[in-house]
Amino acid sequence: MSKLFVIRHGMRIDHEDRSWKNGAARPFDPPLSPTGEDQARATGAYLKPEGVEAIYASPLLRTVQTGHAIAEALDLPLKLEGGLVEWLNPKWYDFSEGWLDPAVLKDDFPRLQGGSPQLVQPRFPEIEEITCKSRVHFVARQLATMHEGPIALITHGICVWGIVEGLTAGQGEANDKTCAVNVLQKEISGWKLEKSVVSHLDKQEETVSFI
Repeated sequence: MSKLFVIRHGMRIDHEDRSWKNGAARPFDPPLSPTGEDQARATGAYLKPEGVEAIYASPLLRTVQTGHAIAEALDLPLKLEGGLVEWLNPKWYDFSEGWLDPAVLKDDFPRLQGGSPQLVQPRFPEIEEITCKSRVHFVARQLATMHEGPIALITHGICVWGIVEGLTAGQGEANDKTCAVNVLQKEISGWKLEKSVVSHLDKQEETVSFI
């Protein structure tokens, strides 16, 4: 049976240093804070015994960083999937510039694997939240069919909700805190949220913030 580990990225630098975005060239694409880096490494350690065979991440910097730390721990490549990207909400940021070129990212993240499948190419703007949730639900379901063993999906808060709600038909309550691990198991009757884990984190997000 298929298993998915659905994970929000680690803590963003602009959530710990609110002044960061004042001079940022890409305010919509913050990196992880030092806390977020620790969370990502701890998540990799948590997943190490779980038999994960593939890791897919949204192409924004914070998810790439989180996914790469997990890939390092599991000795796996990291694949990017545009369909896992943040809700491209114009009320949040102007996402029209898009994400960084994977060829550029590979200089800092050598486990990035070229030729990853791009099941969906989202277009800015996404006015309705349901557009994002439907997108990530579709992508998660498709990626699950491509693997016999467990896979990890590194994405964003609303996207975590979209995947869990979509796969469980609204029966699972996702944990959207940074680096929470939502474990979904496919059974004969459909997908079930087995558990949501934060016990591997020394420091947890106290109040969930998406922007």
